[in-house]
Amino acid sequence: MAQVNKILKEDGFSESDLFFAQALNICTNRLHRRAFLDLETKEGRMNYVKVSWDVLTLKSK
Repeated sequence: MAQVNKILKEDGFSESDLFFAQALNICTNRLHRRAFLDLETKEGRMNYVKVSWDVLTLKSK
């Protein structure tokens, strides 16, 4: 998780950003974390978090 936190900060996100919280929440799952860490670009990580968040929140409705 420390690596996720570091990457998010390097990508320019603040701990107070909604996206930052969503990414940390998603990355508590080992498979989601591995997928996030394997992505090479900020845009790819942003897309992965957005799509994953949408899927996870859709399932809970």
